[in-house]
Amino acid sequence: MTSNSLRANISVIITTFNDAKFLDGAIKSVAQQTLKPLEVIIVDDGSDDPNISRFVKKTTLPFSVAFFRKINGGPSDARNYGLSKAKGEYIAFLDVDDLWSSDNLEKKYNMLKNKPLSYFGCYGGYACTPSGHRSTFRSFDGCLVPDLIGKTIGYPGGAPLYLFRKCALERIGGFDVELRQNEDFDLILRLIQRNYLAVGNNEASYIRNIRTGSLTRNKNHKRSYANVEAFLDKAELYGYFSKREVSNRRALNALSCWKSFFLSFQGYSTQKELLDIVFEDPDFRRKKYLPFLLYKKILGLIF
Repeated sequence: MTSNSLRANISVIITTFNDAKFLDGAIKSVAQQTLKPLEVIIVDDGSDDPNISRFVKKTTLPFSVAFFRKINGGPSDARNYGLSKAKGEYIAFLDVDDLWSSDNLEKKYNMLKNKPLSYFGCYGGYACTPSGHRSTFRSFDGCLVPDLIGKTIGYPGGAPLYLFRKCALERIGGFDVELRQNEDFDLILRLIQRNYLAVGNNEASYIRNIRTGSLTRNKNHKRSYANVEAFLDKAELYGYFSKREVSNRRALNALSCWKSFFLSFQGYSTQKELLDIVFEDPDFRRKKYLPFLLYKKILGLIF
C-alpha cells in the first residue's frame, strides 16, 4: 500500500459562512494528504448563498464529502453540528480559508495513535500567509500548563492546530456556543481541567491565511474587546488561569483594542488631541494597567 492510499479513521470538519469561495482550495489540501481521512464534513452556517456545493469542483475524492446547511448560530455552533455528524474516531478542524501541508494529518496521527485515551489530542505549529510568520510553540508531552495556552513558547489555543479524539470533545460537550471569541481557548482549557493530556511540537503543517473581515480581525474594536472580556470572565469564574494571568490577559486585551482603535484615526492631530485630554489626569502615569485606563477614557470621549 502506497502512502497516497493510506487512510485513517479521521473526520475533517470545515465550517463556512459567506466565504465558500475558499472551499475548493481547502478540500484540495485535504485530498493531497499522505494520510487520507475517512470523511470531510462541510457545515454551512446559514450563508446568504444556499448552494455552497457549487464551489467544490466535481472531482473524484478519496473520501466522502457531506454537506449540511443550518441556521446561523456562529462558529462554535457550526463546529458542534459537524461534530455531531462525524463518524471518525479522530477530529480535525480546518478553517475554510486555510490550508494544510501534505503531511499534516499523517504527522499528527502518528503522534497520537499509540497514546492512551487520557490524551485528548496532539498539536503542531503554523505558518502565516502572506507574511511568512511562524509559530513558536514548545514541544511537549503531558498536562498542558493553562497559563501558557496561546502564548509564545507555550502551546496553541486554536482548535485547528490540533488533532482531537472525538470521545474527549464529546465528554466536555464541544465548544461553548455562548462565546463569540476565544472559544477555542475555552475548549482546550476545559479539556485540561478534565485532566486530559496532550502531545505536540512546533512543526508548521497548518497554513493560516490572515485576511481582513474575519471575526477575530474585524474593525469593531469595542465588540472584540467585549467578546474577549466575556471569555476572561468565564475563565476567572472557573479558575482556568492563575489570578495573575487573568489580570495580565485583561490588560493585553485592553492594550490590543486600544491600539487598534487609536490607530484607526487617520490624522496625527486627532490622536495627539485624544492623548492630551487623557493625560490631563496625572494619575494615569502611575497606573499599572495604563492601556486599559486609556481605552476606557477614550471610549468615554468618543462614544
